[in-house]
Amino acid sequence: RALERFGDDAVAALPALVENLYYPNEQLSAVRLEAAYAIARLGPSAKDAVPDLLVALQSDRDTDVRETSVYALGEIGDPSAVPGLAAALFEENARSLNLSITSAEVISSLTGVWFPDVGGGGYRLDEDGNPLIVIAARRWWKEEGQYQDWNNR
Repeated sequence: RALERFGDDAVAALPALVENLYYPNEQLSAVRLEAAYAIARLGPSAKDAVPDLLVALQSDRDTDVRETSVYALGEIGDPSAVPGLAAALFEENARSLNLSITSAEVISSLTGVWFPDVGGGGYRLDEDGNPLIVIAARRWWKEEGQYQDWNNR
């Protein structure tokens, strides 16, 4: 959090922050969580961290670290993250529901595609209890998103 006072020069800490995304001690997931959060605060200047944030999104055992990685990807604003974010839409366990919703929000932000309830703070559910935002984002990915070249945007 102290990096904020360094402004644009804070990006010099990016390699150390990325290294902390891989902090091995499962008992101290707060190290990985704070690293992802600090990367988010660097915004677009942290673009080099996108591949590492995607690794954290896909493999970290702590759901909070994964969600913060999604948030960081949104703050960085690099569309090349969309396929990794889309993968999180299809996780089916209850612990990943917020992860799926947050991923849909960030995909909308990165692509300009509107999904129901984006930015509303409340999420409507279908008759089976699935958030409409996630259903719409999944449909968009299957019908359109997966066919786009996300590395050249």
